[in-house]
Amino acid sequence: MPSDVNPLYCAQYGWEATSLSMLRCVQCNVILCAELPRINDKRYAEYCQKLKESIKTAHKESCRWQHYPSPDFFLELKVNPPEDVTTEFLSRAIKLQTLGNGLPSIDSPEIDNITCDKLCQLVSEATENEKLSQRLILMTSAILAATGWQKSSTKYTEAVVCSCCGLTVGLWDVKTLDDHNTDNVLDSTADENSEPSMKKVKELKYFDPLEHRNWCLLMKPCRRVDDSAGESSSLIGWQKLIQVLLHKITHSHNDKYMTPPREEVDNVKKLMNNFSSPTLCRKREQVSPHVE
Repeated sequence: MPSDVNPLYCAQYGWEATSLSMLRCVQCNVILCAELPRINDKRYAEYCQKLKESIKTAHKESCRWQHYPSPDFFLELKVNPPEDVTTEFLSRAIKLQTLGNGLPSIDSPEIDNITCDKLCQLVSEATENEKLSQRLILMTSAILAATGWQKSSTKYTEAVVCSCCGLTVGLWDVKTLDDHNTDNVLDSTADENSEPSMKKVKELKYFDPLEHRNWCLLMKPCRRVDDSAGESSSLIGWQKLIQVLLHKITHSHNDKYMTPPREEVDNVKKLMNNFSSPTLCRKREQVSPHVE
C-alpha cells in the first residue's frame, strides 16, 4: 500500500473498508473500488494518484465528507496529555512482561543505552511483581512499549501488535529470549550432531521494533507545534513518544526536590523570627554571664 493512500487517509474522508479492496462512505454509502495493480506495474503510480483523488471526490455532492474532511491533525500521533501517554506505555510494558522469555530478541541500535536505562527505570518503578523485573525482560518490554508495541489480545497470544497501525507479528517467526539463550548454549557446545538444531535457531531473525507499516504514525514526522518551546518538532513519532516519557522521568526526579510543604516553611520562619526577636535577644543578654 502506498504511504500516502492508506487507512488513515481513507478515514479522513469518511471511508470504511467493506472488503480487501472495496470502500464505502459512512454517510452517503457510495462504494469505491480501491484495487491497485501490482507495485511493479508501470501504471501503479498513475492508479495510486487516481485513487487518491477519488477518495476525495467520489462522494455524493450532498455528502459532508467531500467538503468537510477530518482535520489534518487527526492524522498525527497524540502525545497529550503526557500523563495518558505514560499510563498507556506502562500498561503495554507490564502486559508484555508476562510473555517472559517468550519476548522477542530485539535489535534496536537507534535507542541508546542511557535512554533504555531510563525507560527501564520508569517501568521498574511501576512493576509490583519483582519476579517480572529480570533485567533482560524488563529492558525488552520497555523498548517494545516505547516504540508502540503491545501484547496481542486476540487468540494469538504469542504475538505482539502495534498499538498505532495494528501490525501483528507472530513471535514464532522471530528469535525470542528463549532462542537467544539456546543460541548461546549451542554456540558453546556445538558439535556435528547438534548442527541441525543450531541451524534452526540461526535461521530466526531478531525483531526490529521500528519495523511498522509504512503509514504508521510512529514512523511519521511530528509536525505539530511544541507548546513548551513554541517551535515545530522535527522528531519522528516514536522519538517524540520517548521524549515525552523521558520528560516524565525528569519531572518525577525533580519532584523529590520540590518546595517543602507550607507547614514546614512556617516552622522554619517561626524559628528564624524567634532567633532574631529583640525580646529574645534581651533575655539572652540577661542570662549570659558578664565577662570583664
